[in-house]
Amino acid sequence: MTIDSRSLVKVRIAAGAAAAALAFAAAPQASASAAAESVHGFTSTGMEFINSDNSVLAECGNQFSGRVTADDGGGEVKAAIDNIIVSCTDGTRVTPNALPWTLDLVEDRGYTIDGIDLNITTSKGTCRYTGTVNGVMEFPDGVYDLRGSLTRRTGTCGGSEILNVSALTEVINTGN
Repeated sequence: MTIDSRSLVKVRIAAGAAAAALAFAAAPQASASAAAESVHGFTSTGMEFINSDNSVLAECGNQFSGRVTADDGGGEVKAAIDNIIVSCTDGTRVTPNALPWTLDLVEDRGYTIDGIDLNITTSKGTCRYTGTVNGVMEFPDGVYDLRGSLTRRTGTCGGSEILNVSALTEVINTGN
């Protein structure tokens, strides 16, 4: 039996492909099981603070970050949000109190942010609100909605006792 050069080339290609496949399968893969160290988020659409009569007290955007406090490697992440910037239109200011706030995230499913405590300052004064927001996945890879309600604790700012918070999209990512 004679083996020609074309047959040897085919054998070498097949052997090389098999070796590459084995190396790929044996190599450590980047996955959701890699522990995240930080979390980052922002609204990509307007976040509204809505009075009980459905009038808008303020329209804002947010950016936040924090450190991951627990990561099960399967997409469940807990984080301490210790930095948040809220930028509003029409001169309204929103400033956080009592950081960190707690983020409970199930990646590509939903999230809750507990411990929200903030001041809203309008031309009518300053109010302190506390509460919780949450959201469900809108699109894979960290795109959620945002909704919740905040209760006024002190002050007069033109806001109702219960203030609803809403945004079409809140992007939340974990990383190293």
